[in-house]
Amino acid sequence: MVNYKLSISMSILENLGLNLYSSIPAVIAEAIANSYDADAERVDIDIDPKTKTITITDDGHGMTEKECNDRYLLVGYHRRDVGEIETPKHHRPVMGRKGIGKLSLFSIAKNIEIHTIKLDKDEKKIVEKNGFIMDRDTIIDDIKKDGVKESNGCDLTSVDPKNIEIEKGTKLILTKLQKDISKTELFLRKRLARKFIILGKKYKFRVYINGKEIALSDRDYFSKIQYLWFFGDHGKKCVKECKKLDNKKEISSEIVLADGTKCAVGGWIGTVHERSNLEEGNNTIIIHSRGKSIHDNLLTNIDNSGFVTKYLIGEIKADFLDDDNKEDITTSDRQKIQENNERFEKIKEFVEEIIKKIRVQWQSWRAEDATIKACQIPAIKKWFGSLKGDNKKYAKQLFGKIDRFPTEDITYKKEIYKNSIIAFQTLAIRDNLSKLDNINSSEHIETFINILGEMDQLESAHYYEIIRSRIGILKKFENLVDGKVKEKVLQKYIFNHLWLLNQTWERANVISKRMEETIIKGIRNIKFTEKEKLARADIQYKTVAGKHVIIELKKYDAYVNLHDLQKQVNKYKNILLKILKDVYHIKNPEIEIICLLGKKPGPLEMTEKEIKEHLKLEDARYITYDELLEEVTMVYGSYIEKNKELIEIQNLIGDLV
Repeated sequence: MVNYKLSISMSILENLGLNLYSSIPAVIAEAIANSYDADAERVDIDIDPKTKTITITDDGHGMTEKECNDRYLLVGYHRRDVGEIETPKHHRPVMGRKGIGKLSLFSIAKNIEIHTIKLDKDEKKIVEKNGFIMDRDTIIDDIKKDGVKESNGCDLTSVDPKNIEIEKGTKLILTKLQKDISKTELFLRKRLARKFIILGKKYKFRVYINGKEIALSDRDYFSKIQYLWFFGDHGKKCVKECKKLDNKKEISSEIVLADGTKCAVGGWIGTVHERSNLEEGNNTIIIHSRGKSIHDNLLTNIDNSGFVTKYLIGEIKADFLDDDNKEDITTSDRQKIQENNERFEKIKEFVEEIIKKIRVQWQSWRAEDATIKACQIPAIKKWFGSLKGDNKKYAKQLFGKIDRFPTEDITYKKEIYKNSIIAFQTLAIRDNLSKLDNINSSEHIETFINILGEMDQLESAHYYEIIRSRIGILKKFENLVDGKVKEKVLQKYIFNHLWLLNQTWERANVISKRMEETIIKGIRNIKFTEKEKLARADIQYKTVAGKHVIIELKKYDAYVNLHDLQKQVNKYKNILLKILKDVYHIKNPEIEIICLLGKKPGPLEMTEKEIKEHLKLEDARYITYDELLEEVTMVYGSYIEKNKELIEIQNLIGDLV
């Protein structure tokens, strides 16, 4: 029987830990990167919730016994340092660098069984069959026995070659999983599609999940992009995937380092139609190097509070960030780049310059598209057609502002258009619009500021129509300190004012009272534990923005455990799906469950991000009473302060009607 031994420094475990990676996609991505470096052309990921097993199989070059021990089982093995900078068969730039990615598997599984086949040079005959089992708990115990400074190696259990059934490559079998995988497939497919830009026939590298290949479309954002700015070959490739583009523009793509080195970059940055088109956590610009993401979101590093950034999403391919001839600037988990580095500063400056260009072009394009949309209303088309000279340009700007108002109610929009046209005509009569042409020196700056101020007043006056009732409600929340009082006030208002939970939710859709009563009755007939009954304040069901929304208010002082909350919202979701399907014949409804709590759910050791990811699996989210009031007040706070001014402007426009 072949002997295998894992060599590992105790300091590696102390500094990096076996929990370096926090999510299943990040862990599986490391295994896929290993397959890529093994010249594999196909990787199969099989997820079996019943047996609680994840199997990863590739058709790469496999490993000999010596390679298993000297490379794979040597934690911290730097293959690039020994000259392995590209793969032998396909000449791919090697992804692996730090030699610790194999530890990531222990973040999701306690037991890892590895089968590997080494073929001859012609890939026709098996040279070696090797297999071994790594058990996390056994390895840790073994290391502790050797003392705290250095491990002399951990003996691993060999796998009988008779039990190795693959004919080529390497197979990883992950068992004793530490995470729930019942809903992993869809989530994993999307995340892996976004982590790798070298998947598909063109790159001779395909990845399958449960038999279905991961495709570019699985990134699930190309169809939502309205405008696109692209650069380099990678950007040109992605243009073809954006089937619903209203406009696009190619821009230059070269970065020059301080030493004069010219670095090519490729990629794209796009904007979506509405902020709601971006799922939570997806307002990102991902940086890829050597085909794999190395920085999850560059937007968090950019000091830019412009409105357009809330609509952005993008990908940048920058191989110079992982240069074999320069120091490694990625963090240990290879999810971010170290920020105190010239190369990182250069890529950041590059994106900041692109965003400046985007801001100007975006406003112009939106104004053009908003004009087309507005002129679908015959009366507005007639008015716009009557305008002459630059008044048309200013009218387009006005349409762009109106188009951003958070409502799709056409009757409401028509009212905004009507009042806006009256105000616009008033400004035009006073010749303020055409005066913009005369501003060509510093002497006219004050006039310029005054005219812009009047245009801002115009926008504020009409937005007042939207927020007038909201101001009154928000005043109810001012100076609320006591938690139970907050609970009672919100309970009174929230179900009929859903904009408190989402500023784009103007009002609940009109649904039959019987349907609402049927669903609420179904939810309230669920068998709750006494603990759940004591914790609940109230529950409601609404349809809004095409979604079926369940809102539950918990008592302000109730402690909520995440596990219990997941079980509870799962009950809501199942009963809602059943009623919508069986009674009202609604297939594939979009569901959101919102839990309003007094405090963050337990356990305390879980991060907020982890809690949100768990709830997201049930189409649910939570927000605390304090966070809700703080968020809503921040959004509308400036309008509360200007309430008197807005009323005066509204009265002025009202007198002109």
